[in-house]
Amino acid sequence: MAAVSVSFDGTRWTDAEALAPTSPYGGDWEDTGGGAAAQEPDFVYQNTYSVSEKVKGSELGIGWVPDTALDMATTKRVLILKCVVTTVGILETTAGSGANIEVGSGGRRSAYFKYRHLYGPGGTPEYPSTGSWQVIAVDPNVEGHAFSETNTVSQTAINWVAWMATMTVATAKSENVAMDAIDYITHGTGLTLVGGDGADADGTFADFQSFDQGTSTNRYGLCNSVEGVYFVVGVLTIGSSTETDFTDSSQAIIFPDNYVDTGFCGIDVSLANTNSVISLTTITMVGKGSYGADGATADTRPDFGVTGTSGALTVDSCAFTNFNAIVLTSGVTFSSNTLNSCESLTQASATISGAVVAGSTTADGVAFITCDDITKITSSTFAFSDGHAIELTSAHAASPTTHAVTSLTYTGAFGGTPGSNLVSSSGSTDAMIYNNSGKALILNITGGDSPSIRNGVGATTTVNVSVSITITVTDADTDPIATAQTSVHLTSDDSEVLNADTNASGVASGSFGGSTPAACYVRVRKSSTGDTKYISYSTTATIASSTGLNLAVTLQEDPNA
Repeated sequence: MAAVSVSFDGTRWTDAEALAPTSPYGGDWEDTGGGAAAQEPDFVYQNTYSVSEKVKGSELGIGWVPDTALDMATTKRVLILKCVVTTVGILETTAGSGANIEVGSGGRRSAYFKYRHLYGPGGTPEYPSTGSWQVIAVDPNVEGHAFSETNTVSQTAINWVAWMATMTVATAKSENVAMDAIDYITHGTGLTLVGGDGADADGTFADFQSFDQGTSTNRYGLCNSVEGVYFVVGVLTIGSSTETDFTDSSQAIIFPDNYVDTGFCGIDVSLANTNSVISLTTITMVGKGSYGADGATADTRPDFGVTGTSGALTVDSCAFTNFNAIVLTSGVTFSSNTLNSCESLTQASATISGAVVAGSTTADGVAFITCDDITKITSSTFAFSDGHAIELTSAHAASPTTHAVTSLTYTGAFGGTPGSNLVSSSGSTDAMIYNNSGKALILNITGGDSPSIRNGVGATTTVNVSVSITITVTDADTDPIATAQTSVHLTSDDSEVLNADTNASGVASGSFGGSTPAACYVRVRKSSTGDTKYISYSTTATIASSTGLNLAVTLQEDPNA
């Protein structure tokens, strides 16, 4: 297999190494009034120069005018800008506009969108993520993000990008505003990592950072590290049809908010190659975006997406906070992860265990997990107030096939009455489970809680609750007694719940699928053969609704034997 390789999925529009670049687009850097744009060697983000200006008044700065306009709409594209104000202390951030971006068409300040307060109220609070430089992603196709529009911008012919500032004093002694390289990426892309040579050279998140921030001539601004925390703008893609090994743990990743559309940032994993093995353990991932910010109909929270089913991805003990969509496949093992204030998860036959889902942002009538195999979701907890925990889709087997539901707990303010719902098109829009399969499904519940049910069109749901029965038999010295005959019967009708011999560990176990709580009686008897004789044991007990019956029995030796 090849060594780890990282690539940039976008294009460098200008590198800011000259005021009038000759390649690849030509064009000019220019001032927007107040002073001439200058080649700047003293403070740079990438390579050896930025472009700077001395701003001493209101809304002045630096603009880039390429010779050829960029179509950002036909193929949806996003600008990645690197900007700085070196004298933030005298930057107007309240009454005035602070610092802002202009993106437009028609050339210099002809028709443009303005994005305001990038260093002040309303700006993204996690900036600056790399010292005083800001990495700003702008998608002019989402017009709701703009503070204002001057004339009518053509998103198919963008040829004006400016970095503006308003200073409270008019006596600046040196250049105080600068821009560096301008890049653009296709929406939903960023950096891609492939390769890896096994345990000694698997890919890690540090490889993304080393390629980007760690290489001065690159510095696209898509993966920066500040005090051990990765700041990611755009999408980090792990794997492709090329075999890829990636193993990382105990990392923290933040996805800053930006002026972008839904699906702009996050992590994508490709399992297209059969030999790809990818493992994420104790990774903390936090999205800073939101839905409907600036009045835009965009969800700027990150996504976590998996494609392909041939390789293997393990996600273990990770924390996802404020994510939009989490999409898995059957190649994923998703264990002991925490999902806080996230929107949705698509199972797609992934194995999910030990999940803790809290504060989901789903709406009434919408489920957090879209599920095609509930038997693969186990030992998980759901704690939120609106919508369903799980939606069962038409991919579930046709009736009357039963489905085992193991140790699912619902602690949020879910609606409806737990138990069967045999009426289609009925049930609370906040019920724990939404059977939208169009089929008559039977759910055998073991451990956890009995769920409330909402049915979709043509769907009905039978809920059979099964709890565990465990009888542990020892002698007076707490040594296990094997082959002790153990039985449990209901007090109400003497029906048999358990009839089994204890194993080598002194345990007899089974399950109960009847109505709980249920009164019962327990009998334990050890055969008289052998040197040691025991007194038979009997007691009464209760099979509880959620915990079942777990009883410890001590057999006493028979002194008369």
